[in-house]
Amino acid sequence: MKIKSHSITQKEIAPLFRIVFFMLVCMTEAHGQPKNSGSSIFAQHRLNITKGQLEQIMVWNANKKRDMMRAWGAFLLIIGFLLFKISRNTLSYKCSLQAQQRELDQKNKFIERLSSDQERLLKEKEWLIKEVQHRVKNNLQMVTSLLYSQSVYLEDGAAIQAIKDSLRRIQAMSIIHQRLYQDKLTTTISMPEYIRDLVQYLHGSFDTSNLIVFEQSIELAELDISQVLPLGLILTEGIVNAIKYAFFNRQHGIVRISLRHDGPEHLLLKISDNGIGLPVGLDITALHSLGLDLIQGLSKQLKGNFQIENDSGVHITVRFAIVNITSREH
Repeated sequence: MKIKSHSITQKEIAPLFRIVFFMLVCMTEAHGQPKNSGSSIFAQHRLNITKGQLEQIMVWNANKKRDMMRAWGAFLLIIGFLLFKISRNTLSYKCSLQAQQRELDQKNKFIERLSSDQERLLKEKEWLIKEVQHRVKNNLQMVTSLLYSQSVYLEDGAAIQAIKDSLRRIQAMSIIHQRLYQDKLTTTISMPEYIRDLVQYLHGSFDTSNLIVFEQSIELAELDISQVLPLGLILTEGIVNAIKYAFFNRQHGIVRISLRHDGPEHLLLKISDNGIGLPVGLDITALHSLGLDLIQGLSKQLKGNFQIENDSGVHITVRFAIVNITSREH
């Protein structure tokens, strides 16, 4: 901008230098020529004209300079106003950003504190659940020890057998709580591992040596404890009855246990043996025993259907819906 202003001033002053140079030339000629009246009058006339032009030029330059100064003043005023607005908006924007940053920092701190509290509460909850499972397991083991000690003093065979059956049922529940205490998942049980441990315990609780073979076909399933407890007791009753009654006076036998998905939301449990089966002509619907009544009641607890068939052995089938763990927690 300064370079442009300098060039404009130079253009304005150039005619003035030419006029001054012309005056000097005229004055030189006037001094160099002889003095006469005609020449003096003509030189004086030229000098008057030159002075008038010089005055006009000077007035025009003064007005031009004044207008330029006004224009530059207005321009600088506009620039200053714009700079003031920009600086004010920048300051306001910075203040807004700082306020948003402070608010964001506060929210982040709150979220971090909330996350930390939730993590702490979750760990405390897991610890409490594990502690409960551990205490329940210990209490069941204490009950088992008391029943076993009581059976030593009994002489009645039926009473001793009843206590042994109760011990097996308690152990079926104890295995569940033992797994819940050991596993990271504190509300679900993996059925293949649980059924394997339960069958191994029940098989070992009888003096059958290797006469009875257990065939297992268990699909991968994670069930909530609310379903594992009744399902474990159903398995216990079915397996114990098969061991005790299916192979009477026989040397060898097979007990098949399967658990598979029957559709996306149901499971099908089957306990089958190739034993002697039920007596011919026996009305299954009119049959009442503690084991059968337990299986029926536990099937209702699972909200499932229970069937028992007598076809080259006894076949127990229970179909039930899988509990949605997520919805149950909410």
